[in-house]
Amino acid sequence: MSAWMDLVNADGSDGWLELCNRALVEVQEETLRRAARKIRDVGVDEWEGMSDAARRIRQARAAVADLIDPDVEES
Repeated sequence: MSAWMDLVNADGSDGWLELCNRALVEVQEETLRRAARKIRDVGVDEWEGMSDAARRIRQARAAVADLIDPDVEES
């Protein structure tokens, strides 16, 4: 069960703050995954008109995305 479900179902017990922290971590991780996905999402059409400098910048951004979220399977 996700931390958010636990938090919603919490009864005000002592573990509530821990649940809030777990939920925050989950949200931060998902936010980073989404940011990395946006960085990686470059269509083939966009590459065709790019200069070499622009391609190097895109490749550097993709490397940053790999640091943010290395567990992404490339399709």
